Amino acid sequence: MRVYRRDAVNRVFDEHPEFWSTFTFAEGSHPAVVIQTMEYESASNRFRGYGLLYGYPAHAVDFFVEAAESETETGEFVARDFIQMPVVSGETGRFVYAVPKGHEMNDADKSIKQKAQENVQSFNERAPQFYDGESFNSQLFLRNLFIEKGWIN
Repeated sequence: MRVYRRDAVNRVFDEHPEFWSTFTFAEGSHPAVVIQTMEYESASNRFRGYGLLYGYPAHAVDFFVEAAESETETGEFVARDFIQMPVVSGETGRFVYAVPKGHEMNDADKSIKQKAQENVQSFNERAPQFYDGESFNSQLFLRNLFIEKGWIN
């Protein structure tokens, strides 16, 4: 299942028009078409496109693209650290992005971490009512959440 927030995708187009305009993507472009296009792009464009779409901070996206390009040119792996963000299933290894070795968390990183912690807390508070003892009703959970947020009627 893929879930898109069109307003969030449109915001990414508005925030990075210099990148997206090369593919003629702008507000109103269908997210599935954008993702499918990125899948078959060059590594640099694919990394940048996915990084922006999935909400990684610009400094991390830039680093990852530049590190990949450098490694392709020189054959040398670019040393890096990783920033881990909490998700419901754990604190590490699931929502993670690369940054230059020795990177200190900046305001963008801290903002993402704060939002991730709030999302985990919100899920943990809401989720129990969507378990039937054996399985989790993700469709009903998402529908209720989207209605609450005003994303659908």
